[in-house]
Amino acid sequence: MNQKIAVIGSGIIGASLAFELTRNGAEVSVFDKGDAGSGASNHSFAWINAFGPKRPRHYFDLHLQSISIWPEFCDLIEDELSLKLGGMCFFYPDENRGEDLNNRIKILQSWGYPIKKITKDELLDLVPNLISGNVYSAAHCMDEGIVAATKFAKSCLNKISQLGGQIYLNTKVDQIKQSEDQISIIANNQEKTFDKIVICAGIDSTDLAKQVGIDLPQRVSPGVVVYGHTNKSILPNLSSISIPAIEGNQHDLHFRQDKYGEIRLSDGNQDAERSDSSEKYKDQLMSHASKYFDALSDVKTQTFPVGYRPMPIDGLPCIGFSKKSPNVYLAVMHSGVSLAPIVSRLASSEIINGISEKELKYYRPDRFE
Repeated sequence: MNQKIAVIGSGIIGASLAFELTRNGAEVSVFDKGDAGSGASNHSFAWINAFGPKRPRHYFDLHLQSISIWPEFCDLIEDELSLKLGGMCFFYPDENRGEDLNNRIKILQSWGYPIKKITKDELLDLVPNLISGNVYSAAHCMDEGIVAATKFAKSCLNKISQLGGQIYLNTKVDQIKQSEDQISIIANNQEKTFDKIVICAGIDSTDLAKQVGIDLPQRVSPGVVVYGHTNKSILPNLSSISIPAIEGNQHDLHFRQDKYGEIRLSDGNQDAERSDSSEKYKDQLMSHASKYFDALSDVKTQTFPVGYRPMPIDGLPCIGFSKKSPNVYLAVMHSGVSLAPIVSRLASSEIINGISEKELKYYRPDRFE
């Protein structure tokens, strides 16, 4: 008999994991208090990467493995438009930041990351619309990409529906009830019983997990993304680019354009906590970007409301069953966009088959007990 599994959350992790569970024979019901991918996934820059490099090494390796299977995962979903590859470029005009980039290139190459140092001419071949100025050092991360995360989450849910799964959007889970031999959820004053429950509800995961005695400490991590749309192909050969800071106290800026023509701008420090979604902040980012891309000067943009990223207190994902509630599985992480393909594949195997995947051993919920 197929396992009945509830997945709470339809962001990119919840939707991807629910799809893999359905594809592997589970009877899946997906619950979300809002629309598909309307939480952190919708507020994300949605950059597929392991740049930094991500640390510790096992975390980097998990990212690298996931990046390699993103195209295959899109093929399974039959969604060709949400993913854009081509890589990301970084460049710096000055020696200090240029040498820091050179050192990162060496480390990343030694760890097997597809990155190479490029000349200014090669940079301009990749980014013909760029007003670069002086270039001391530049790099191309060849396999990086971006994803239209909300659209991709919706594609996952469509496939789940086609395969017989149940989707309950705008349906808040009010309670998780645990007994000796079963677990159930209450939503819209109705109780539904399942064999297992998977919590992928972003920042709401902490309160949901607490109902069954699981401690999942998270830190508050607000972020702001500026977005707009243009029919101009500003990044024809890349998925995204890092634009250097133009003032000493300003961070680098990340800029992307997807296959739909949507552009997004965000603070280049992905761990930065931003809660300013004002017109002034938006105009600052657009002014910064327009100094490098003339084509952005007349693009109308706006900011998403402040989004809150899931962020376990130690910065690493929280993935797995807990001894406190053995039929509740957690999948909560900051790098959901990069990790969605590999986490959904490995986690679905653990949930359905009851095995332990070695790649996930570092991220168990019980480390917080």
